[in-house]
Amino acid sequence: MTGFKTKVWMTALFSSILMLIIITFGLRGVNQIEQIKERWAAYQKTQSEAAHTLNLIQSQLGYGGFIHDFKNFVLHRDPSLRQMASDDIKAALKHLKQYTQYEISQQEKQALRALESVLKRYTSNLNLASAMIEKNAPAVAIDNRVKVDDTPALQAISILSDMAIIRNQKNLEETELAIDNAMKQFYWAAFVLPFILLLTIAIIIFLHRLNKANTAARKANLYYNKLFETSPDAMMIVAEDGQIKQANDVATQMTGYSRQELIQMSVEDLMPDDIRHSHHHLRNRYFQAPKQRSMDGSLDIVLQNKQGNAVPVDISLGYLSEDGYKVAIVSIRDITVRRKQQHSLERSAAVFEKISDAVLISDANEKIISVNKAFVEITGYSEEESIGKNAGFTRSGRHGTEFFQQMRQRLQDQGQWQGEIWDRRKDGEIYPKWLTITYVDDSKEPYYIGVFSDITLKKATEEKLRQLAFHDPLTGLLNRLSLTEQLDHAIKHSDRVKRPVGVLFIDLDNFKKINDSLGHQIGDELLKVIADRLTATVHEDDVVARLGGDEFMIVAEEIEEPLYLEHLAQQLLKTVSEVVQYGDHELFVSPSIGISVYPRDGSNATEMIKNADTAMYRAKHAGRNCFQFYSEELAEAAMKRLSLESDLRQALAEEQFEVYYQPQIDFATGVIKGAEALVRWIHPEKGMISPADFIPIAEDTRLIIPLGQWVLKQACCQLKRWHQQGYHLQSMGVNLAGPQITHSDICQQVTDVLQECDLDARYLELEITETFIMEHQAEAIPVLEQIRDMGIRLAIDDFGTGYSSLSQLKQLPIHKLKVDRSFVQDIPQDSNDIAITKAIILMAKSLQLEVIAEGIETVEQQIFLSELECDEGQGFLFSRPVPADEFVGLFKHYQTKQVLNFTI
Repeated sequence: MTGFKTKVWMTALFSSILMLIIITFGLRGVNQIEQIKERWAAYQKTQSEAAHTLNLIQSQLGYGGFIHDFKNFVLHRDPSLRQMASDDIKAALKHLKQYTQYEISQQEKQALRALESVLKRYTSNLNLASAMIEKNAPAVAIDNRVKVDDTPALQAISILSDMAIIRNQKNLEETELAIDNAMKQFYWAAFVLPFILLLTIAIIIFLHRLNKANTAARKANLYYNKLFETSPDAMMIVAEDGQIKQANDVATQMTGYSRQELIQMSVEDLMPDDIRHSHHHLRNRYFQAPKQRSMDGSLDIVLQNKQGNAVPVDISLGYLSEDGYKVAIVSIRDITVRRKQQHSLERSAAVFEKISDAVLISDANEKIISVNKAFVEITGYSEEESIGKNAGFTRSGRHGTEFFQQMRQRLQDQGQWQGEIWDRRKDGEIYPKWLTITYVDDSKEPYYIGVFSDITLKKATEEKLRQLAFHDPLTGLLNRLSLTEQLDHAIKHSDRVKRPVGVLFIDLDNFKKINDSLGHQIGDELLKVIADRLTATVHEDDVVARLGGDEFMIVAEEIEEPLYLEHLAQQLLKTVSEVVQYGDHELFVSPSIGISVYPRDGSNATEMIKNADTAMYRAKHAGRNCFQFYSEELAEAAMKRLSLESDLRQALAEEQFEVYYQPQIDFATGVIKGAEALVRWIHPEKGMISPADFIPIAEDTRLIIPLGQWVLKQACCQLKRWHQQGYHLQSMGVNLAGPQITHSDICQQVTDVLQECDLDARYLELEITETFIMEHQAEAIPVLEQIRDMGIRLAIDDFGTGYSSLSQLKQLPIHKLKVDRSFVQDIPQDSNDIAITKAIILMAKSLQLEVIAEGIETVEQQIFLSELECDEGQGFLFSRPVPADEFVGLFKHYQTKQVLNFTI
């Protein structure tokens, strides 16, 4: 302790000797520390203010700053947004001016000038955008005109941030160097000066000062770290080898990786696959020639986040090098929202131009401010010719003032008007369009959007459909529907004026034959000619309609006397029956006309048409080419026919029919050679119904097809049974009706029956009337040839009534002629019938055809026909038609009869 004190006093003595030197030396060290403190404090204050100013400038560039407000103003046209953008620009300019007052480098001054230039361009373009918005220019056009390249501003901010970091680093290093020198000075003093206390105090003071300086340095570093962390953009520091050294929270949010994950990754790990493997070449090139650069979203730059999604970004690069250590400071901005807005604008512009409907936008004063391509194509007016004009400059003049007043009132009340309107194209054509006008009240600058389409084709189609709905497409006459409506109106008018209405139902005779033989084209042309003739014959107030097929109808109103209808019908008979020349063809048709008169023959349109139809059928049965007035007798006959048709359908279902057989006698041998199958209807209540009553109905309704098929089967199977019983008839005659040939697959039906009955085709003989063959040669002959080729015999029934010629007869695939009973019944007394019968038999023999006469009732008739070399006969002389069981007795009877009985 004593020694320590001695040493202390000795040190104190020594120090007192060296006091002036130590104090001077110590004061110099203290003074240096104070100067470092003051200089660092001043620097800290200045840099804090500069950093704050820079942060304000940067925030005014980002979301919520003047760029954001500027774009919102362009998109939404809100004057308040314009004012916000203007205020932000002024504030940014103010902060730029303030930043120049700090001690900055030449490079930072250039960056500030670049920022100032961008701000001035935004000021100028803000005024331009305001002017274009006042003119109601479209948002796309405004955006294209006032778009400002933000790249220089982003680069300037990056430079200022980078330089601030670099300057801070430099000052920190200088401070550390000064402190290091001061520490050496104190250590030297402690080593040299024997006074421990003074050294301790000096060290304490020195450490105290040093601690304060280090604290200040840490604060500055924390501040700039905070600036790095609180940047609105993702920030990364990337080493020369691509390794991520540091990243802020925004970077973690953008990429989806944690900070720890990021600093273990390379920057290439955030690249899409298509550029990941080649990016290191770009990185190496950058570090070899580093410079500040910015890559905006127009280059389609994307980062790939942890979820594998592509994030569109803008990237700014800064370069920092210290003692050979090189890093890039990367600022990354997510532009997803901006890209969506851009795409939305592009889609809107594309839709506006490519939509097929015309679009017109006008201001509140109805001045056109924009039109699309479809508007130009539909109206013929170019965009330049249209913009600035009143929206109604294409009006056609078809709509009056009241129409447009109602339109404006609807727009005012409901905000929209829609309807059909007629306008005029540039070439003067007036056309219909379907127009929708919508009133848009947008930020105190309302405007109208008109969308319309040319409906010329639609109107034409509607007219055509209306024409088709009420008119016959072939002749142009009214159709059945329209005729019924016209007749209803005529009946109501008749009730008022007390004058009758006439209905003439017209059916063309012989038309089907022409249509089937010459083709539908000629048939259609014939119908057109007949329609024209009917129209030309009637009074101009009369109504002519085509009901379908070859049926027409005329409605004659306000008839003064029924005689008019008779005269009209006679004139129609004459006019329609005149020959129609079509090419090389002379076409002949005649009308059958049925007439009903209101109110005598019916109380409504349906009854009038039905009764006229009934009268028309009576005219057909009366010989055709004539007319008949409706009467109660006709009604009764029609009801009887309708009742019989209903019974006939039921009879088919219940098989109320029976086949009778009439023998056919061979004149050479006197035996039964064959039989003709004849259908008989045994009605459960009415008894036997004559074939003359039901066969015509069956043919008209085509019930003859199933009935004929049933008769064919019964007859064939019966002949097979007789053969099995030993009664060898050579033929079974079965009648074929016209509808069986024209409306059924008769060949297949016959084949099926023969197979089912196991009957050889040579035993079957089918009979067809001469009249049907002559009227349907084109249809009938091919079918008859197929039947003949099947081995089936064919006979012409009722021969002599169809007026066939020898040349026509030669073309028919037949085996036998059947002389009609009308020629047989009056021989040998009637010389005409004798002559006709002789001619028929001679013609048949010349063609090597067999001949059979029907309706033989007397021995004289049988002897006369035998002398003419008629081969066979049938009639009541030999037997009436009998059921199958009675026919067996007839067969036995004629088998034992002498041939002498049939010869002279």
